[in-house]
Amino acid sequence: MAIKHHSNETFLDSNKLMFGTGEDLQMLHDGSNSYIHHNGTGSLYMKADTGNIQIINYTNDADIVLQSDNGSGGVTPYLTIDGGLGYTTVQKRMQLQDSVGLYLGTSTGDLIYHNGSNTFWTHQVGDLTIETNQDNGDIIFKSDDGSGGTAEYFRVDGGDESVVFSKTPYIPQYILHVGDGDTYFGFATDDTFRVGVGGTQRLNIATGIELTGNTTLNGNLTVTSGTSGDATLIISADTDNSEEGDSPRLWFKADGDITEGAIQHNDNTFDFISNVSSSGGFRFLTGTTNNTGTTDPSTGATERMSIANTGTVTVAGALQPNTIELGHASDTTIARSAAGKVTIEGAPIQTTQIVTSHHNMSLDGGSSTVDYYFPINSLADGSSSSLYYTRVLPAYDGKIVKMLFRASNVMGSSCTIYMSRRAHDGTSTSHQTSSFQASETFDGSVKSTVVVPCGVGGSNAADWVFEEGDQLGFSLVKNTTATNVDLTVTIVYEYTIS
Repeated sequence: MAIKHHSNETFLDSNKLMFGTGEDLQMLHDGSNSYIHHNGTGSLYMKADTGNIQIINYTNDADIVLQSDNGSGGVTPYLTIDGGLGYTTVQKRMQLQDSVGLYLGTSTGDLIYHNGSNTFWTHQVGDLTIETNQDNGDIIFKSDDGSGGTAEYFRVDGGDESVVFSKTPYIPQYILHVGDGDTYFGFATDDTFRVGVGGTQRLNIATGIELTGNTTLNGNLTVTSGTSGDATLIISADTDNSEEGDSPRLWFKADGDITEGAIQHNDNTFDFISNVSSSGGFRFLTGTTNNTGTTDPSTGATERMSIANTGTVTVAGALQPNTIELGHASDTTIARSAAGKVTIEGAPIQTTQIVTSHHNMSLDGGSSTVDYYFPINSLADGSSSSLYYTRVLPAYDGKIVKMLFRASNVMGSSCTIYMSRRAHDGTSTSHQTSSFQASETFDGSVKSTVVVPCGVGGSNAADWVFEEGDQLGFSLVKNTTATNVDLTVTIVYEYTIS
């Protein structure tokens, strides 16, 4: 039955307008709020075959709230069209089905969707900005950690104002400077790292390190081969052998920008250069200290030779070259010809002075135990008249090298020669009769010349030394009772000229 009303119908508060046999749909106003209440069979549909369905709330700052069951017997808001805030808020998770996209923007804006396997964010117009306005906040990027969880891979750190990588970033080729496409660093191919500046490759690291152009290193440079192999530093120039004037050079700067020294190869000569206004030159040091780490290698070393900036060469130890050229001329040389012998332009120089004394004497005594003092005389054995002593005052420090004897008759197989020495700064002038300075025993049983080594090759060589001004004397003990021996003696002295 259809009822037509041509005027308003008024229902008092809490009186319901009900539809359906079971009063399934009810409409009422309870004095505070109005209700459309579906409380029966089926669902509540709002349907329009033509036109739009508009739900309008004209109340200032009021909301349109869509509520549904909360899963626990009550209801809860799911979506709120907030008239006070001026936008829509969502109170429960909103889930878009596979391949159903969320469009942002009026027309061709962003599209975000999941196709069942992957998620896509497609940006269409303008720039895409990801921004956090949290003071000191970060933008954190996470992904699977390979163990069933997730891990941070990198973050944009607002507190440190930096991008922090927590995992290894992989670069397919090059990273370029903003607005400068020919300044870059990266990987040209596998196992090759390069740096380019201004369109020119400056650094190439592959099996070694190649640097191109002027390079400044601050700090220490260490070249090492590790635990085995040689470590070689090569400085190369004129690699195509076309420019003889191009030189490999190592320069040393100090005191600001002063190039005080250099090691360089210059047109097939090798130059060591020290060139500074004062206190320049070269020092050569050696030592036996095992310095390690960053300890100065000069620690424990001693200067052995120096070359002053004036050209003066100072040698602290023994200088042992074969030849020294003077004035950079090969025809003016000082050379070593043999042990202890030097030549200048081939002419020998005696570095020690040899002096001899010669004695002709007559040995008449028959004793084989007493000393006969040079010059041996015809007095009786043991005569000690000081008038007959031979005394020698050497002009320089030195030693007795040897003595030579030639006798007219044999003197025995075990003769002894003694040297008496009275110190130049002492007061005694008499010949020693015991505790002699030096002695040597020799075989005088032949009439031929006998050479007796003393300070060189003698059994007591170290004793045959003397100092300038010492008083020396010599005596002989023969090993026979024979008399009438005419004796010729030569004593060889070696002076050290200072």
